Amino acid sequence: MSRKIELLFVWINKSKNDCFRQQDFNFSPIFSISYEHQNQTLKIKEKAKNNLFAKDNIINICAVVGENGTGKTTLLDYITGLSSNGLLDDDKDVNLYNKKRKAEQTYITVYLVNKKIYIINHTEHSINIENETNYKIKNNKSTITAYCLALDKDKIEQSVSRFFISNSEYSVSDQNMREYGTVSYITLTNKALKSIAQEFYRHISGEFSQHSITPEGKDLFGITQGLINNDKDAQKFQSILDVVFYGQLYNRNKEFLGKRITTINVQIKSFIKILQDYVEKKQYSNNNEFEQYISVFIESFSAKWNTDKEVDILKRNYILEACFVNEKVKTEVINKNLDDAFEYISKSMVIDEYYKEVISEINQYYELFSDAEIEDNGLDKDDIAYRKWFIIHVSKLGTLLENIYQKQNGLSFIAKYLDLSEFGEMNQEPLMMSSGERALLNLFSRLELADYLSKIEKTYFKINDNILLLLDELDLYLHPEWQRQLLSKLIAEMKELYPDKYIQIIFSTHSPLLVSDIPKSNVIWLKYNKEKECAELSLSNCETFGANIYDLYNNSFFLNSFIGEYAQTIINETIEKIYIMLDKAIKNKKKEKRNNNSITKLQNEINEDLKYKVSIIGDELIKRKL
Repeated sequence: MSRKIELLFVWINKSKNDCFRQQDFNFSPIFSISYEHQNQTLKIKEKAKNNLFAKDNIINICAVVGENGTGKTTLLDYITGLSSNGLLDDDKDVNLYNKKRKAEQTYITVYLVNKKIYIINHTEHSINIENETNYKIKNNKSTITAYCLALDKDKIEQSVSRFFISNSEYSVSDQNMREYGTVSYITLTNKALKSIAQEFYRHISGEFSQHSITPEGKDLFGITQGLINNDKDAQKFQSILDVVFYGQLYNRNKEFLGKRITTINVQIKSFIKILQDYVEKKQYSNNNEFEQYISVFIESFSAKWNTDKEVDILKRNYILEACFVNEKVKTEVINKNLDDAFEYISKSMVIDEYYKEVISEINQYYELFSDAEIEDNGLDKDDIAYRKWFIIHVSKLGTLLENIYQKQNGLSFIAKYLDLSEFGEMNQEPLMMSSGERALLNLFSRLELADYLSKIEKTYFKINDNILLLLDELDLYLHPEWQRQLLSKLIAEMKELYPDKYIQIIFSTHSPLLVSDIPKSNVIWLKYNKEKECAELSLSNCETFGANIYDLYNNSFFLNSFIGEYAQTIINETIEKIYIMLDKAIKNKKKEKRNNNSITKLQNEINEDLKYKVSIIGDELIKRKL
């Protein structure tokens, strides 16, 4: 591995949603760094010698905690896009939008690079440096000039690949950026997966440079792949990722925190059916050459090479797709039987290179599906809702899908036609999992996806030697026991996935169980300022590492009470009623001067409803007092 790069500090002049204004953020337990905006002075102090997480290739781990709306996601999103911010514009006569954008692109970052401190000044002013550490500043400068004059010549920020991962439907970032031949940042959110899925399916179909057919055939091929991949969305792509990862759990003899699944239901879509559906859903003009071509093709081949053997749909799709894009092949195989036609296309020198490349894949799947059990939904075969599917072992299918990038140059014929489903129904979840299991699987499968993406475009999507992993709402959907185990599992997984990369992790959370794995020096607490206009840092005297949940809730999670608000209201009403009755009894006692009668009247007023409310209180101290 090359140089080790750790993000120590970020000063943000202003975030997009105005959540942060001239705010400092420290990410390292070793350093205390602050920026005084008024006198443009950056102070760097060394406060500790130990970092709990600095082990093997893990550099550091930091948690971000705060009230809802205080900017946890905003902070991670800002860090994700650091290197994509352009240079500041020196032109003073700019419009309001550019002034706002300029303010949002003004920041300072501090990195530790192989035991030297690097400072990137992305402001309009030179800044003074006060270094009270044993670490040397790059070039030992006491003043760092404005960023527009001093570029990041060492490409520090461009040397870190930032992965932003979230299970939330409301994550702000959905973009990916590559520069200098490597990943600058990649966003793996539910929204971002849509564009990644499109790139994946487009790539497995083969680029035009991999085809040897005529220009007309290439155009037809492109349209054909568009039809085949038309229904491919983020969910279908995520299903492939999940199956690949789940298959690896079996192959590595590793346990999944959720239920253990052994098989998955798989449908293979028919190429001719895809064309037929396209015709039925569209209105055509007889002058449209492509539409006429489809209609003639369907008429000629809809009944061709049909067999009772379900697995033969793999061969049939292969033959039909090749015939569709290559007129010469079509005339050669039209009168052959299925096996002869398949063999001819596999060996023919006139066929497209793409179809040669994936022939080994088809043979592998054919062998797997030939031995598979087949089920249907019990309807009549002529029923429009009739479905039939293969039952495949998840590890075997996962291995073949993973081979797309390991052995087949990223190409795949079969993956385009696979429909992974729960009950053999299209658009259903492939693995019968709860939302918590799904969230956990999504997290780890997306970590692997980042590595797979580097193989989609081998020369353009290389991951840097340093990874900054930014995880938004890490505890989302997870049971408390899984939250308790999550950080340990995450560290182990990252070490296994990226043994040759340096890894820094920053995550946001609402979970005290996750925070109990993090020393307070590695925790950033956010809260609203007094005016509730923006967020600011909050200090906590609570030691978080190894702390119990009660202490963490009491000191670190900004709770106004430890009881649900509805329960608190009922208890308060009960207390108030008891005080009223007690006050009445005391007054009666003074009037009657006979204690026993007053107590008797008080007891009579205590009805069953009041007794019930006191009896169900879970806090024994409160219950006993009442």
